[in-house]
Amino acid sequence: MKKCRSCKDTKEINEFAKCKTGKLGVRGTCKKCRSSYMTKYDRDKFIQSKVTQGGYIVYILNNEDYAGKTVNLEKRLSNHRHNNKSVRHEVVDIFKTNEEALYVERQLHEQGLRGNPWRLRKSINNNN
Repeated sequence: MKKCRSCKDTKEINEFAKCKTGKLGVRGTCKKCRSSYMTKYDRDKFIQSKVTQGGYIVYILNNEDYAGKTVNLEKRLSNHRHNNKSVRHEVVDIFKTNEEALYVERQLHEQGLRGNPWRLRKSINNNN
């Protein structure tokens, strides 16, 4: 039996991946926790690679009912964390042009999500 560093559950040794340098010859985190971590890590690396190619990210903050658009997600989330300690986000999509991203962001705001009021007024005025 071994305790997982991530979920803190005590599990059988066969529920941990093998690792020559780990105690008991296995990793410190269970296979399930490692899998969920790697899925998130791979998704974040994919998003970051798209951003470095010049993409516009539309995202939602789940705990604030907020939708926004940015080219630098890490910096923008850091600003949100400064105002609110707990920030859970979800990437809606990555767009090549600013216009596409603004269109999707505006649709999310029309569905009731809050957003940047200055950008909302600007985009609404441009459409009239």
